[in-house]
Amino acid sequence: MESASGIKYTMFGRKKVDHDPLEENLAFLHSVMELCADAIKSGTLRDIVEKFQVSSKGDDVTITWDGRRLDSREAVMEWLAEVATRRAEDAAGADART
Repeated sequence: MESASGIKYTMFGRKKVDHDPLEENLAFLHSVMELCADAIKSGTLRDIVEKFQVSSKGDDVTITWDGRRLDSREAVMEWLAEVATRRAEDAAGADART
C-alpha cells in the first residue's frame, strides 16, 4: 500500500520517492527475511534486531530483560534503578560478610 504512495523502505527507514517502489520494497523485504533466517539459524537474531530497527520514532526504546518488555523511557529508568539497588544491596551484603 505504501509503495503506491511512493514510500520506499531502506535499511535506514522509509524514504519518499517519485515512483512506485513496489519491486524494490519486495527485494528489500526478501533480503531482510533472509538475514533474519540466517540469524535465527546462527543464534544471532538479538544482535540483528538491536542493530537494525526501522522506526518512525527516534525515541523508541525497547529492552527485554528478565522476561519483561520495557518500551518507555520511564520503564527503562525504573528497571535501571532496580538493578542499581540490587547491586548496592549485594555489595553491602558482601561487605558485611567480610
